[in-house]
Amino acid sequence: TGDEYMEHNVDGATCRLGPNVCRLMWFVEPMSWMKATSSPQGRLACPQCGAKIGSYSWVMGEN
Repeated sequence: TGDEYMEHNVDGATCRLGPNVCRLMWFVEPMSWMKATSSPQGRLACPQCGAKIGSYSWVMGEN
């Protein structure tokens, strides 16, 4: 938990991608350690060792 993600109710939500789409992703605000980018999607790496810790996509439905 914490400020890394925003909890939200998906019951009754409608989405062109299907009712379970919100269960497949977390919605986050950029963290201070995330580098500025103009790319709509990419890789998230540990700021200490560079290991891949995830990916991001600011485009709904893309991964």
